[in-house]
Order: sequence, then C-alpha cells, then structure tokens
Amino acid sequence: MNKKKFLLVECFAHFQNAKETYKFFSQKYDVKVFTLTKFSNNFGLPNNSIIHSKYYFTFYAKLYFYSYLYDFIYISTPPEYPDKIKCLRDFFIFIFHYILFLFQILLHKSKLIFQIRSIHRYIPSCEVLSRDKSFLPYLRYYFIHLVNRIVLESNFLKKSFKNRIRQKNKNKLISHFYIAHQNSNKIYKYDKKKIRIGVLGQIDPLRKNYKLLLNVFSKKSLKSKFKLIFLGRAINSKSTEIINEFKKNNIDFIYSKKYISNKKFNKLGKSCKFLISLNTKKNYYGKYRLSGSFGDAIILKKYLIAPDFEDPHREFKNFTSYFDKKNDLIKLLNYKKHMKINFSKFEAKGNLVRVIQELEL
Repeated sequence: MNKKKFLLVECFAHFQNAKETYKFFSQKYDVKVFTLTKFSNNFGLPNNSIIHSKYYFTFYAKLYFYSYLYDFIYISTPPEYPDKIKCLRDFFIFIFHYILFLFQILLHKSKLIFQIRSIHRYIPSCEVLSRDKSFLPYLRYYFIHLVNRIVLESNFLKKSFKNRIRQKNKNKLISHFYIAHQNSNKIYKYDKKKIRIGVLGQIDPLRKNYKLLLNVFSKKSLKSKFKLIFLGRAINSKSTEIINEFKKNNIDFIYSKKYISNKKFNKLGKSCKFLISLNTKKNYYGKYRLSGSFGDAIILKKYLIAPDFEDPHREFKNFTSYFDKKNDLIKLLNYKKHMKINFSKFEAKGNLVRVIQELEL
C-alpha cells in the first residue's frame, strides 16, 4: 500500500524544528520538505528529501502546483512576523506573504495543516498586542479561521488557543505534538576536567538574560567546576559584547560565530552534562509561546534548567528543574545529583497516533 504524500513547507526560520517534524510524520507518510534554495542545507536532511525554489515568487507558484500532488500540506511557519509594523518595508513584506498564503488556503484548504508557534499573534484581544493598536492580529485572526487543522507546540498552548479561538468554529481540529525521536547513543570524546553546561539558543542579549549567568559565575567555585558550551551562534555586535564580558570575567566557554549545523549541535549538546535556558519574559514564553529549549532537551535527551515562567503548568517537569532567582540557579548548579529524567511521555509513535486521530488525517 502506497503511503500518503506529505509536503512540509518551511521558508522562514524554524529549520531544526522542521527537521524533527519531518522525522515525526515520516513514521507513516512519504514526506518531502519544500523551502528556498538558500535554506536547503539548513535542515540536515538528504538531498532527495528536499524540494527548493530560488525566489519567493517562484516558491509560491511551485507551492500552488505541488499542493495538487500531495495529500497534506504542513505549513511549519505561517506568516506571523512581525508583531507590529515598524516601517514601510515591514508592511510590504507582511502583505506579500499574507496574500500569497491566503491564496494557498483558498486553493487547498482541505489539505492544509498550520503549525502556530506564538498564539498571541492571532488573538486581537490579547493584552500583549492590543495596546500596540496593530491591525496585524486582526488579519491573522481572520486568516486562522479559514484553516481547519492547527498544531500547537504544547498541550497548555493547545488548550489556551482552543479557549480563545475555537468558540466561533466548532469544527476546527486542533492538536499538539512534541518533538520526539530516537537519537543516536554515540558517545563523543571531550575534556572531562570540567562539567559542561549547554547554553541554549542564539547568543542574543535582547532575548536572553546573560547578566544572570555572569553574576552566577562570578563565584570562583563555579568557574573552576563548569565550562559553558553556547549551542547557538553569535548573531550581531550585541552578541560580541556579551562574549567579551565572559572573557573579561575569565569564564571558560566555547562559542561560534557561524551557523551551528544539526550535526555540530548534536555533537556539542551530547557532550554536555545538562542544559540551561536563559530566556526572558520579554518574548512571552510560557503564556503565549513555547521555548525551543524544551524541544532541544528532548532531542538531546538531557536534563534542563529553565526559568519557572517558561512552563507554567509544569508540562516538562519529567526532565526539567526550574529557577526564579540567582540563588535558585546556584543551588541547582551545586546539586551533586540531579533529578532522574524521563522522556517516555515524548515517545514519537504514541504521539503520532494521537495527532492523526485529533487532526483526522
């Protein structure tokens, strides 16, 4: 029996997430990834799994055509950026993608599955955006009501989204799935004189609280005990300033100026004893969006230390410890034995069965 065909579309940013989505649905479907040519090497997938187009105009033209050939079209990242229009260029970029995606919905509505990452961008009444008086949430709100199958990144976000959106569309099918797959047990050799901590995400001081880490590692006892492994690249001059601060404080660390491939991410991540998330509340993690830190920890099967606001309902408590203040983090770092981690809840096969049922695939 031939497998149903599944086209996974990602042309914006979430390449690591798209790769795991590919693996997730490949358990049952014949999956291809469709992207821009400049992004085709970012997924870490075989060339025969990737379809690409050089320009956005030809990308959308091909998307309309390919959609006739596939049973399901999974939009990994809908046009949900930016939060608000800051300049004329932002306006034209948003309208361009919005109109062309709208055309895709009208042509292939029955086949579409949308993955929503930040639910506040689709809710006009949300206090985060309502004070900005932006028209974008209203357009996205209309946009999402035309789509019948929606995927969220956590059970908490699924329930929250249902409460705000589903009231006006009782037939909408909403599900969630966790990034989950069996990872290689390959052991990587490295210097074991110090315990390695994987610092998750791109090095971005506007989104992450590196000052907290600098304050924590001002203690000599911690400097001599740990080595920091930055698992995301330095993206701009602000990143360089933070890196220089770590150098000035004689903190032992490794970082990269270049994009970190999936292979290198796995190698560095597997070498770490545990992982840490430094996200701030500024980007609405926890209440309106899920931090990618939880997905990274699941992929690497590593213990995670995260700010308590990132997981308000403790959905990921089986492998995560939470901190609120500096002293909480210091205590967690000094524990001789960390909690026993359990990833059985995130087993791929069981999650896939549930998602298929909930989305009626």
